[in-house]
Amino acid sequence: MQSTLLLTLNRFQNMFSIRPLTMTLVAAGMMLEVTLAHSAGPTIRSRDLPSPLYDYWAKQKPDMGNTGHCAVAFDSSTDERKMAYGCSVFIKMSAQGERKALQYCETMRETNQVKAPCQLVVD
Repeated sequence: MQSTLLLTLNRFQNMFSIRPLTMTLVAAGMMLEVTLAHSAGPTIRSRDLPSPLYDYWAKQKPDMGNTGHCAVAFDSSTDERKMAYGCSVFIKMSAQGERKALQYCETMRETNQVKAPCQLVVD
């Protein structure tokens, strides 16, 4: 009788000690998924931009707020004809701003025949 009671008590404790661990792992997985899904494409840091693209980005940055984004592509660090850029400003949703910036950049990239892919600019 006593061993049955201890066995039942152990099962009860195990059931409730595993559940918080499982819930913690599920929550961590969901946070990781949200973090990974944050940007719509590859990114580049603003300090890694060539000077002409950095100047353009710095000029647009005050108007972007939290939801605006810029995307750039460049084959040359000096030849402006081999650069493409697109910014989305005054937009309501950040994800939409990312998609629009990439779309504008892709259009300019095709026009200028830039081979490098468009990347979102991050601070």
